[in-house]
Amino acid sequence: MSDVMSAINVKALSNQNVWKFLKSFDTVLTDCDGVLWMYKTPLPHSADVVNLFHRLGKRVFYVTNNSTKTRDDLVEKFRALQFEATKDDILCTAHLSASYLQSLGFRKKVYVIGSEAIGKELEEAGISYCGIGPDPINQNMYSVFEKDPEVAAVIVGFDEHFNYPKMVKAATYLNDANVHFIGTNTDQRDPASNDVVIPATGCLVKCIENCSERKAMIVGKPDKYMAKMLMEQSNVDPQRTLMIGDRGNTDILFGNRCGFTTLLVLTGVTALSDVERWKQSDRPEERNFVIMSAINVKALARQNVWKFLKSFDTVLTDCDGVLWMHMTPLPHSADVVNLFRRLGKRVFYVTNNSTKTRDDLVGKCQVLQFEATKDDILCTAHLSASYLQSLGFRKKVYVIGSEAIAKELEQAGISYCGIGPDPIKQNVPYSVFEKDPEVAAVIVGFDEHFSYPKMVKAATYLNDANVHFIGTNTDERFPVLNDVVIPGTGSLVRCIESCSERKAVIMGKPDEYMAKMLMERSNVDPQRTLMIGDRCNTDILFGTRCGFTTLLVLTGVTALSDVERWKQSERQEERDLVPNYYIDALGDLLPYLKELETEMS
Repeated sequence: MSDVMSAINVKALSNQNVWKFLKSFDTVLTDCDGVLWMYKTPLPHSADVVNLFHRLGKRVFYVTNNSTKTRDDLVEKFRALQFEATKDDILCTAHLSASYLQSLGFRKKVYVIGSEAIGKELEEAGISYCGIGPDPINQNMYSVFEKDPEVAAVIVGFDEHFNYPKMVKAATYLNDANVHFIGTNTDQRDPASNDVVIPATGCLVKCIENCSERKAMIVGKPDKYMAKMLMEQSNVDPQRTLMIGDRGNTDILFGNRCGFTTLLVLTGVTALSDVERWKQSDRPEERNFVIMSAINVKALARQNVWKFLKSFDTVLTDCDGVLWMHMTPLPHSADVVNLFRRLGKRVFYVTNNSTKTRDDLVGKCQVLQFEATKDDILCTAHLSASYLQSLGFRKKVYVIGSEAIAKELEQAGISYCGIGPDPIKQNVPYSVFEKDPEVAAVIVGFDEHFSYPKMVKAATYLNDANVHFIGTNTDERFPVLNDVVIPGTGSLVRCIESCSERKAVIMGKPDEYMAKMLMERSNVDPQRTLMIGDRCNTDILFGTRCGFTTLLVLTGVTALSDVERWKQSERQEERDLVPNYYIDALGDLLPYLKELETEMS
């Protein structure tokens, strides 16, 4: 949200005050699309104003987040549209990305999610690159993909060929903390055309940030790098600089952060109603979580372990990383779960995995010797269908996800579309996409066929505020396999949230819908419930939010070093991740449970 301080209408000022305003700056920074032109059409008199600024002795710089154009491309466009401009007047993110690496003395290779413009600017800077262009899905991509050892940077710009294989490669390179991560900008979407939403670069950057668990260094607005370059190279005085833009959350925020005077034009993205809302806004983040203690169960006296084991009647357990790894059960995990049952405790399997139905999971539990029925399983594919069913939903769902979601929707009597590959079609404009009028919900789950066309369709359906938006879960990524990072569903959900400018209703952990369903159906008492998991930012946070006791097992994602760091953190959101208890592996509870069984018998 931009910090709009005064929002004075220039046209409401007296002539004398307008002249005073115009004399208050020597340097003009102006955004382009939505300010000077719309696509290839100049906005009325915009060229006259800019050229008159030049004649009045003001320096003019064109600052654009567009990463699909080089400075040479933009000079050509300016001249065609009658704007005076030289290459040195232009700050575009394709050039700034290359310039940033050049300033570091970078001599290796860049993996690029982006357009040919970034490639050309890198070439001009003497930097080699790879990755530009289509990258179709390969069924064996997880094992076939071999990292280029020369790659030491990743740039993410606008890329209409964006898809899941590119996510895998970018996240895998970025798993090395020494690899530079550059995002051209954080614009969430471009202005809609023919009622079709066009996701912008920020959605791609956020997606890669999420699955790489890294933050990109942003070279475009509203981040300050662009201004830093300008001040270093052109001796710009912030107090005598005007920033003109059409987006409150990029152009105006950029100006405010840099100490420039800001001028919003209403010919682009931001409307006056947005400005009025921002002026009245007061949205402090509210936190009300209990700080946990992280007690090692095995360090307790036996009497206290038994006390802990008697403190709950219901067990909720995550699956992968707690009970099994892929198709291999973790040692004694089945014995522990089955012994919980023999001791009279109810056990529910709660998983964020959206690629399995309840039937699939019952089958897997039985193969791996875990006692389970369909009613014991809460999986996000089923919960997504169940949620819509609870609303009396009778229309169609656009699904980014797997066949499991389809099967659960079918069982609920709900029709769907969208599952399977949806590759980009060459020479077919996005505006050709025709919405299915029956679609009234979008579900986003894990989808290895995730692609830019799917982003366009999901965001377009969600442009209608009456369309339900469901995300199965927010897990950022799966455990690293063979040094390859596998982005999780959360990366896809965040991407669609960004380009749709909507928030999904999340079915899985750490959101509370799963617990709400459980309490409604099974009369679960939170104070007598144990949540077991291997991920603190999903399993443990879920338990904390729901008022359950939490037990972290160290056989999956979260390490003990993470917990120790969070305990010392000054950030409330990190302290909230600390569990009540932890243990090396679930199987380590077996001897204590056997002793308890003997005592109770």
